[in-house]
Amino acid sequence: MKKIYLMTVVAILGVFTSVKAQVSGYAFSQSSGSFTPITGTLVAAANNADPTAAPESAPMDDHTFTNIAIPFNFKFNGANYSTINANTNGWVSFGTVSTSTSTPINSTAAYNGVISASAVDLMGIFATTGTVTSGSDVITAVGNTSFVKLGSPIRGTGIPAGATITAFDASTITISAPATAAAAATLVQWATGEIRTDVTGTAPNRSFIIQYSGFSRYSNSVSATDNNTALSFQIILNEGGGIEDQQTINIVYGTYYRAGGTSTTQVGLRGTANTDYNNRSSATDWGATIAGTSNSATVTWSNTIFPAPGLTYTWTPSIIHVDWSNLQFPPTATIPLAGSVAVYTQGYEPGVTNAPGAGTDVFAWIGVNATNTDPATWPASAWTAATYNVEAGNNDEFTATIGSTLGAGTYYYASRWKLGPLATPTTYRYGGYNAGGGGFWDGTTNVSGVLTVTPSVANDVCSGAIALTVNPDLACGSSVSGTTVGATQSPDLPAPTCSATGINDDVWYSFVATGATNVVSITGATNTTAIQVYSGTCGTLATVICGSTTTGALSQVVPGLTLGSTYLIRVYSTSATAGTTTNFTICVGTPPPPPANDNICGAVSLSVSGSTCTTGLVNQSTQFATQSLAACTGTADEDVWYSFVATGTSHIVTLTNSGAGSTDRVHQVYSSSDNTCNGTLTSLVCSDPETSTLTGLTIGNRYFVRVHSWGSGNYATFDICITTPVAPPANDVCSGAITLPVNATCVNQNFNTAGATDNNETGDCTNGTEKAVWFKFVATVPSINVTVTGAVGFDAVLGVLSGCGSAVVPTGGACVDATLDAGVEVRNLTGLTVGATYYIQVYDYQGDALPTSTFDICVAEAAPPPSCSVNTTPVNGATNVEYAAGTPIAWNA
Repeated sequence: MKKIYLMTVVAILGVFTSVKAQVSGYAFSQSSGSFTPITGTLVAAANNADPTAAPESAPMDDHTFTNIAIPFNFKFNGANYSTINANTNGWVSFGTVSTSTSTPINSTAAYNGVISASAVDLMGIFATTGTVTSGSDVITAVGNTSFVKLGSPIRGTGIPAGATITAFDASTITISAPATAAAAATLVQWATGEIRTDVTGTAPNRSFIIQYSGFSRYSNSVSATDNNTALSFQIILNEGGGIEDQQTINIVYGTYYRAGGTSTTQVGLRGTANTDYNNRSSATDWGATIAGTSNSATVTWSNTIFPAPGLTYTWTPSIIHVDWSNLQFPPTATIPLAGSVAVYTQGYEPGVTNAPGAGTDVFAWIGVNATNTDPATWPASAWTAATYNVEAGNNDEFTATIGSTLGAGTYYYASRWKLGPLATPTTYRYGGYNAGGGGFWDGTTNVSGVLTVTPSVANDVCSGAIALTVNPDLACGSSVSGTTVGATQSPDLPAPTCSATGINDDVWYSFVATGATNVVSITGATNTTAIQVYSGTCGTLATVICGSTTTGALSQVVPGLTLGSTYLIRVYSTSATAGTTTNFTICVGTPPPPPANDNICGAVSLSVSGSTCTTGLVNQSTQFATQSLAACTGTADEDVWYSFVATGTSHIVTLTNSGAGSTDRVHQVYSSSDNTCNGTLTSLVCSDPETSTLTGLTIGNRYFVRVHSWGSGNYATFDICITTPVAPPANDVCSGAITLPVNATCVNQNFNTAGATDNNETGDCTNGTEKAVWFKFVATVPSINVTVTGAVGFDAVLGVLSGCGSAVVPTGGACVDATLDAGVEVRNLTGLTVGATYYIQVYDYQGDALPTSTFDICVAEAAPPPSCSVNTTPVNGATNVEYAAGTPIAWNA
């Protein structure tokens, strides 16, 4: 009995497989729409009005146009095709081209597949009657001119060979040459047929249209049955997302006309054999056809029975998928980090999974996703291929192991099933869990399983954050040792605003704010480490501030806190390399009160120095200061204030580095309406550079200077000084240029740009801020090099002119700024006029014009080219000989 059972299953399997691949399994439907003609690509057009002419392609009679490209892979009858063939008798075929016929569905000829819109003996010629008069170019009493095509070849008794249609009206046709004989009510034929293709839509949902127009029932004689007929239709292949069971076929009917008579046409699909068909049948109504009961079934076409324009027939492949699948077990699972769990699923397909062993072309997967959504929306990366496990009654059971690569958190899993060759796109079916056995996933009755991955460190996830005690000062008397070893990336949280690629090993802490500002400190970090502070709860986090350190220590000021609110700290190594971790000590402290000059009325008074700083303040800091006014640039969350009384109309504010903190500082200078901190303030300067020059000051008035770091949550330590600009030097203008000697080699002289101004002279360089000094030299040779070497902090700009007030630049003298601070700029001048004077412009790119803005400059003759020390004779000639122009002469190297 067992053997008999197995044979029965195999037989059922064979039947099932063939049914899945037959066109007889396609579903038919119809609808009413509209016929929209296309222009697209012309496959062929009739160019002969004689249906007996050869080749058959000329009058488009009994001819197949082959290898028409389909712009996408189209699956028909279980096979993929990229080309199609169009037969003039109203049908298309796939694969191998066979004999032309007007009955392709029941034909015994071999076809890979056929789509027939209106298979009947057709031609690309319109036939009617007319009266031809000898010597006249007008045909009269034409039976039907509705389908006349200007320029078409025309044929009939007395009509000269090669004649074409030049004009027509309701009953006459004018031809290109006069008739040579007379004939009344004679057969008149002209070429009309066209086959065109077009593509609509975008991949992967395109439609490929094959349009027949201008075709008629075959006729080569005066016939009430076959004359005066015309039809047009479109066969449409739909890409359907590239999925087999969505690649539908449409036939859309256009013009169907005949004056009289009746024909029968074949409409429908055929597979590789004429026993596999899916056709339509009706003798009375194209809008009420029934499925054909034989491969020779037809639909009648007459002057009263024809398809309405826009009538659309649609064939849809049978959906290929398992009849049932589930998520077998477990419904839930909890694993440690890097652990795994085996998940099982079962599926059923009649005639396929019944037999022992894995069913042919049955495939299953287990998918895991971070959100509990429809498994059909999960990415391809979510799915792990399952392997056959055991036969469970009539079901095949598959299993896959999941979880080993997941970070700590909660995940959801489901199954996915496919029936058919693995490489063939198709519609998947998804399995869900239910205590009663489960079934296709629907999110309510049959649901996803729940997987919990527990961290190996307690605070690996936000919900496990370790609470930190806030210290009353910054001494960190209470601190906690931490590590990211064994930690994973926390899922579904806002990304940090610094070093975000390193969050693959984050751990969590929390603290309760004891004031508007607290300080989070990291010490002893064994790797580059970052902290991100959030407000809110684990499900609704909002970024507060982010900071990182490469030195092992970090004190991050966290401003803008709400007393009594809980904040979360995310700590992680900044490296994205897997396995890179950090150990550290963390604490939260309370900063001291803001400095005395935290607001304008506590401004520290500065004395004004001369041209060099002698009365500045050192080791100033913005740490723990608060914000007074909106920033003019950057973030002013920790500004401090200074003031000075102007001793001249112009002063210079200079900030220099002094210890820890940010080196990117902003300073802003204000005047006050009453010279006090209570007056109305007017901003005079907002400077991100560390130096600014104030002009238009009123001697004796007090001015206020605000300083803060540019970034948020930072602080700056700095020296500050107010100096008085020196008077412009004599060589501030070109006419006061200092003469430099021209030496055989570079002999440097040291100068500075102290007090230089921008005189906007003709020929000025325009690189950066031009506060230049001028030099000149007298050329002693045609080629001279000018070299400028900037001191630290001096980014030299160098240019050479042929004269003051002249924009003429000698060869090689164009303005240059090829290097940065302390760099060397060189101008290699050539073609100079010996004895002429040339002018050199030098300045700092940033516009610094201080006594410390120094540089070295030299002018030197360019080294002459090496002389030829050996007098040699050309290898192919002699010395002291005159050669004709163009004669090659060669020397050995």
